[in-house]
Amino acid sequence: MTRQRGIALVVVLWIVTLLALQVSIFNLTVRDATALAGNELAAVRGEALAAAGVEMAAARLTERELSRRWQGNGSPHTIALGGARLQITILDESSRLDLNEASDELLASLLRPFAPSQATLTQWVDRILDWRDPDSDRRPQGAEDIDYRRAGVAWGPRNGPFLDVSELGRVLGIPANVAAQLARSLTVYSGEGKINPLLASREALLLLPGADPVEIDRALQLKREGGSANWARLSARSAHGSPRASARAIVSRWSCAAMAPGPPSAGPKPLSWSAWMRRHPFAC
Repeated sequence: MTRQRGIALVVVLWIVTLLALQVSIFNLTVRDATALAGNELAAVRGEALAAAGVEMAAARLTERELSRRWQGNGSPHTIALGGARLQITILDESSRLDLNEASDELLASLLRPFAPSQATLTQWVDRILDWRDPDSDRRPQGAEDIDYRRAGVAWGPRNGPFLDVSELGRVLGIPANVAAQLARSLTVYSGEGKINPLLASREALLLLPGADPVEIDRALQLKREGGSANWARLSARSAHGSPRASARAIVSRWSCAAMAPGPPSAGPKPLSWSAWMRRHPFAC
């Protein structure tokens, strides 16, 4: 009889243990579901704030009152919205060099600071041209489909325009760090083989053929002080032409809005207008 009671006690203890384990698993499941729901809510809120930032930028770019109108010069604008702070930066794409329209000379000037030799520089330029041209004819130092297959990569040249500046890192032989450093000075949206020096950054201007750092610094200083500078000389270096008008509406793809929803302490990743449109092609 005592032995039977002992066995019954062991069975009861095992049942209690299994029930406790089930309760623990249920609690973990509920906690994970709650955390997942919170993440989903945060993501939806972030997208809503980003959309609001785009709409705000579009409205302020087309503001009739000049004193309230925002310019596409890269100046940050911070606004409070929905319990968060949005930092909106509008940058006219004409302040960057178009990867699809840049000439051989301009491409060589862009890449020269990063190329270890003239042979490597020629190779990089030829391979960029092979990537964006519509044919499969290989340039002397270029690369077509067969070269990518031999290199063991899972892609080949687009044989068409670059869709995004990040594709520069997929061109055979161009290091990822070089593509990343150039990305801030490049675009695929301006549609012109020149740069607007009135809006371009110092880094972008220094990439132009024959750029003189002293002259560029002097011109930028004069611009900050409200003076005039010989921008036509800088513009001619990029496309043998004069700078064009800078302001375009954000609702066209010529402008870029970088939005960082959420508190600054959270360190959110800025969302570019081009990236937003790839995810939401019918957003506007």
